[in-house]
Amino acid sequence: MDAAKQEFLKEFGEHYGYPNTPKTIDQIRATEFNRLQDLVYLDHAGATLYSELQMESIFGDLTSKVYGNPHSQSDSSSATLEIVKDARQQVINKFSLSISLTSFRYALGQGAASIAVDIEENEAPGVSGENIAMKISPHQVQRRKVAGLLEGKPDGHVYNLFAFPSECNFSGLRFDLDLVKIIKEHSSRDLGISSVCKNGQWMVLIDAAKGCATMPPDLSKYPADFVSISFYKLFGYPTGLGALIVRNDSAKLLKKTYFSGGTVAASIADIDFIKRREGIEELFEDGTVSFLSIASVRHGFKILRSLTASAISRHTKSLALYTRKMLLALRHHNGSNVCILYGHQSSMELCYEMGPIVSFNLKRPDGSWYGYREVEKLASLSGIQLRTGCFCNPGACAKYLGLSHLDLLSNTEAGHVCWDDHDVINGKPTGAVRVSFGYMSTYEEAKKFIDFVASSFVSSQNDICHGNQLEGIEKGSPDTGCHLKSITIYPIKSCGGFCSRSWPLSKNALATSSTTPFPVTSSSLSPPRMDGFSLSTNIYGQILGAKFIVGWKEEEVQVRRSGLGRAAVA
Repeated sequence: MDAAKQEFLKEFGEHYGYPNTPKTIDQIRATEFNRLQDLVYLDHAGATLYSELQMESIFGDLTSKVYGNPHSQSDSSSATLEIVKDARQQVINKFSLSISLTSFRYALGQGAASIAVDIEENEAPGVSGENIAMKISPHQVQRRKVAGLLEGKPDGHVYNLFAFPSECNFSGLRFDLDLVKIIKEHSSRDLGISSVCKNGQWMVLIDAAKGCATMPPDLSKYPADFVSISFYKLFGYPTGLGALIVRNDSAKLLKKTYFSGGTVAASIADIDFIKRREGIEELFEDGTVSFLSIASVRHGFKILRSLTASAISRHTKSLALYTRKMLLALRHHNGSNVCILYGHQSSMELCYEMGPIVSFNLKRPDGSWYGYREVEKLASLSGIQLRTGCFCNPGACAKYLGLSHLDLLSNTEAGHVCWDDHDVINGKPTGAVRVSFGYMSTYEEAKKFIDFVASSFVSSQNDICHGNQLEGIEKGSPDTGCHLKSITIYPIKSCGGFCSRSWPLSKNALATSSTTPFPVTSSSLSPPRMDGFSLSTNIYGQILGAKFIVGWKEEEVQVRRSGLGRAAVA
């Protein structure tokens, strides 16, 4: 074990690696994630990875049993219905609910985590569906629009909806779940809520799609009315399947203006008559549920139960905290910071305020920004998978990057759209770099990422010139007597540059006796090592030299101008 890992374990060993579980992190990686041997995967906030053991169990299940459409009464259909019920029970267990099934209802179906709910009762829709303007320190919610407000004073049958994520997928900041109780129990107080929304009852929705992966909200302590989750963020597979958990006393407020297969008890085709089913799960699971995907859910929960939620949380937080600490310590040769973190980057304690997300941008020694797409492309060449952009969270992106409405509109007019290469506009980044950890992430992955940033984006005094100086041009041009004080040149794309402490100037341009480019290629050199080229030149001798490493041997190429604009390799 090297000294760096020993130092890491000295600080985080109590929390890292599942020391008190049947399998350590090294055993998990060796037996369940062989496909990651040459890859560093750091986008678990986007989608975590399924284990090979999990998929073997799913394959064995589906190839040894017969599951029929649950909207029937055959034996195979009854078996499917039991699997669906079991999946619902495991969702309940995940959220530490001590109440019985009859006291808590939930919906499970494809895309359920994206359900939009309108809240109303009887004939008084109130302020249904509006985004509430309020400020509850330290969390701020912006009003987007106010529409359809009742004239005069509401009659009491008014319900307001307050929705917030348990964890910010941009910064990793975990929100205080006491917000649930504050909103539900003290909404009559002056909490900065607009006057039209002070009346009526407040309902709360927690978006736990990201936060549930490492710290599921305990709904026995925080009685939210609605909670949405996504299974692929928990254990990688299945995708396209989520859950909307609905408390019984809130379920009555959900209304549907349409129906589809499986959601009605009776209907007549040629007149407007339907009798809806009473159960919330039956009412909102439109059509045949994705029952084979649902059958796969239990195998994912089995993996998580073997590790426990608290151990997963401690493990992933230790990696995120280590990564934040190491990134903050990086400095350029002039002492300037390399990395700007977003969120509570000053916190160095293992606390519940930050999740396993590290979001940042990188700066050059002169204070300008490296583009996040540049970081992503170089990371991919180094076998590191991460996420860049705004992460489908434009509000947090604008907040942390300090982008005004004018900036955002200007960027759009300049042609910037999501997932493009316009990463810096008018000197400001348009997004960020994000790394995020999952239950199977390792110290070695975090260390390789830190080393990648240090080697690719941290400049030392020697790195500026790569030790390569131009020869024979210390004096000014005989034509003008003028020269540049310093210049760094990169004649070969993606290779290391060389610099001069001065460069003579002609009347119209840089003084040089040659305008012929000197292409140098090597099929034996992988792209991540291109900056290993060591370049030198003598413009008066008309020689460009390039040294590079092939295996353990240093090779050298010299290109000399010959004849009428042609180059000869020496």
